[in-house]
Amino acid sequence: MLEIHLLGFNELDKNVSPLLGKVFGISGNYFDPGKMGSYFQSLEQVNQNWELLNLLLNEKNEYLPSLVLAMKMLSNALDLQKGLYITF
Repeated sequence: MLEIHLLGFNELDKNVSPLLGKVFGISGNYFDPGKMGSYFQSLEQVNQNWELLNLLLNEKNEYLPSLVLAMKMLSNALDLQKGLYITF
């Protein structure tokens, strides 16, 4: 996992990912139709996650090659003023 803790984000909820979003449901019974992970981000979460990753990239620009697609995905959602649903 990226060294987000270096920027003061060491207490992130384990059910939340700045790249993917939040799981939905109750512990042990999450919504996961593909059985490989399903995540949701509201527009507000998309904005917060874009800002978090942007801050990370300002501090650790060596992560850019790994995060460029995630940043593009978040930027596209922000441009459209939409949240995200990510599933595997």
